[in-house]
Amino acid sequence: MGDRYCRRRNRELSPNENCEFYDTGLELQQFKQREKWSNSLIAAASVGTTPLSLIAERFGQCTHFLLWNPESDNFNLLENHHEDEGPGMGTVSAQDLIKAGVRILIVNHIGPKAFMLLQRANIAVYTGANGKTVAEAIEMLGAQQLTKLEVANN
Repeated sequence: MGDRYCRRRNRELSPNENCEFYDTGLELQQFKQREKWSNSLIAAASVGTTPLSLIAERFGQCTHFLLWNPESDNFNLLENHHEDEGPGMGTVSAQDLIKAGVRILIVNHIGPKAFMLLQRANIAVYTGANGKTVAEAIEMLGAQQLTKLEVANN
């Protein structure tokens, strides 16, 4: 790759594209959004199953995602079945969030591959809720006290 041209794709890359992971199966696919969740769905990477659970330290190793719909003020639970499967499982979890129709993610740390997938799907990733519960983190998001990530912070 040189000068924003990817030989693997045989074309010029857009600013959000990265040629590095092209051959590893991380090319973003078109996912249908589930109708039961709103387009403004907010996900929080959690270590538990309730809004009083703490925000997980690492994205790929969280046990659950709590999905909050601001329109209905309801939480849905999305289990992360991939947390114990080793490196690279963050990308599978990212695909699950894309399929669910998430628009915003709150997490403490996220790796580059998962971050790239979420960024391509126009999902904003926020950090800064260390030691906070899911409910507290969502309040902090509303008060603009979280930091929007521009790059992965693994």
